[in-house]
Amino acid sequence: GLGLAIGGTIGVAWMVLTAATEQTEMPIGPAAGNPGATDFKPYIVTTVGVGLMMFFALVATAMALIDAD
Repeated sequence: GLGLAIGGTIGVAWMVLTAATEQTEMPIGPAAGNPGATDFKPYIVTTVGVGLMMFFALVATAMALIDAD
């Protein structure tokens, strides 16, 4: 379950990272499929949320490794 949750988050995290740092000419963030969207750069709330998800994914992985006997 932990691998599935982290694996699903990696794709969104990559989209936010590349869109926030404008790695391409036309960055595509996680909200690119919204109808009528013209600005694809992620908001600060999205960036902080994804950062927290990745932080807690590391915490959960560390706790799982510590608990494994």
